Amino acid sequence: MTKTILITGSTDGIGLLTAKTLAGMGHTVILHGRSADKLEAAAKELGGDVATYQADLSSLEETAQLAEAIKANRDRIDVLINNAGVYKTHNPILPNGQDVRFVVNTLAPHVLTKALLPIIPSDGRIINLSSAAQAPVDLVALAGDKHLDDMGAYAQSKRGIALWSAQMAATHPDGPVFIAVNPGSLLADKQPFFCLNQIAHNQTLKRIW
Repeated sequence: MTKTILITGSTDGIGLLTAKTLAGMGHTVILHGRSADKLEAAAKELGGDVATYQADLSSLEETAQLAEAIKANRDRIDVLINNAGVYKTHNPILPNGQDVRFVVNTLAPHVLTKALLPIIPSDGRIINLSSAAQAPVDLVALAGDKHLDDMGAYAQSKRGIALWSAQMAATHPDGPVFIAVNPGSLLADKQPFFCLNQIAHNQTLKRIW
């Protein structure tokens, strides 16, 4: 059965290769990215009439607008893959004081997921990319009142997405299913082949589809 699948951060790396693989299986893939040029290039790689949406997930306002734009054009999303993430960046602190890792890796996926839930069926899937790098979440840092180093912010943000995945799963016992996965330890975003192998061949993740 073909599914409609939205993948955030799908203009390169893990996201793009996953999109290409799923499109090759016959699924309808919706691409998201921050750059219009990269979205256009990614759509060309997939071929066909591919829907694309541009939004900067470091802005929760743009994230909410992304959800509304998708709902205006789609009445069903079978699978949402929250893949977009940030580890290192030259300026990790946003104008409001929050760390971009917490916003993009933890908060934006939650905002997007909550907004799209009305069009995700009970047999749908929300797949959140976490990491083997995890650390207890400092709520002061999450609020932007304390700054962490790159690994500290990243590890806490990835624990955060795993925690809210578990909480959402507990509050939605009848579905959709919430899954937090580690795409591959110590692999950069530009090295997607291990993640593709996990998605395509791992027996546990086969249940996603």
